[in-house]
Parts: sequence; structure tokens; C-alpha cells
Amino acid sequence: MAGPRWLDAVLAAVMVLSALVHGGRLLRASRTRETAPARMDVDVAHVAMSTAMATMLTVGLGAGASLVCAAAFVPLTCYFVARASQSLTAPQAAARSRLAGAAAPVRHATGGFAMVFMLVTGAGLAVTAGSVPSGHVHTALAASTSLTSAGPVASSSTPGPVSVVLVGLLLGTALWQLAGARRPSLREGCQVTMGLTMAYMLVVMA
Repeated sequence: MAGPRWLDAVLAAVMVLSALVHGGRLLRASRTRETAPARMDVDVAHVAMSTAMATMLTVGLGAGASLVCAAAFVPLTCYFVARASQSLTAPQAAARSRLAGAAAPVRHATGGFAMVFMLVTGAGLAVTAGSVPSGHVHTALAASTSLTSAGPVASSSTPGPVSVVLVGLLLGTALWQLAGARRPSLREGCQVTMGLTMAYMLVVMA
């Protein structure tokens, strides 16, 4: 299955906007020192994820670059898992407070795991296809497109259950964020769109 190119282009443009929004927040924080470190790590993660997805939706990444990027997202994902665990096990905190505190780290950890999965699986799919010229292989969507034309390999190379679980988590956390938003903001919109874009890319890879 391959997504329409116009939709890939639109989502890539939104991801570029997301990277600029969160990059601008980091730049402003570095100048004013007003942003708390807990917010800055989220902005760093979103810049990295948005940039990676914009690249995957357009020109793609080489297999080696994909694995390097995946390796970079592993410690980031573990960091947010640790933050979620810390919130859930916080002493002298009500259950509702623990869940509220863990909501954002869980969302970011899910996004990080989805990035690792897409990058590693996409690189593997593209290498298996073996039909990309000049040794350059595209991850995620481009790899899926190559394999779709290559035959039945596509349907047997991507672990379907993992994709289904990740899509469900991404959609669920996006809805959770929308439900908990007190007022609409560009930052919130970018974060929700990131989750939906990840879900779309996982569906296209399946």
C-alpha cells in the first residue's frame, strides 16, 4: 500500500512547520531562559521527529542513515519512558495526578518508539526490495512503495500487530491530548498532527 503523493507532500509541509515551531521555541528559550527544561526536552524531541518524518515523506533516507536515526531515537524514547515511570510512581500523589503527569511522557515515548520502528523496518524493507538505484534506499513510505511494486515481500516483512498497536496508541494519545487541551494553540496542533502523521505512515507501510 502506498499513499497519494499529494498527501505525503501536505503532511511533509506540516512536519516542516512543526519543526520550525518547536525550533523557534528552543531558540527563544535559549535567549530568554524562560522555558523550563521539561518543556525544552519536548521541543528537542519534536524537532527531531518532525524533521525525520518530513524527510521520510519526501526524499527519504539511506538505509545507513535510517539506522543511525533510529539509534538516536532509542535513548530519547527511554528518557520519556523513565519520565512516565517517575510520574506514575510519584510518592504522595493522587492517582489522577499521577496519570495526568504521565500523559505527556507516554505520548512522547509512543512517538519515539514509532519512529524507531518505522526507521528500522523501513530500512529493512527497502534493502529486501533491492531495486533502488545507486544504493540509495528510502525508508517508510518510499520503501513501502518499492516493495509494493516488488511483489509479496511487502506483506510479509512488516510485523502487522506492532503497527496496529502503535497506530492505536498514537490515535488514542492524540485524542487524549485534544480532550485535555484548555485552549487551541499552534504547538498543540503541531503535536496532534505529528501523532496522526505517524499513524498514517505506519498504515501505509502495512
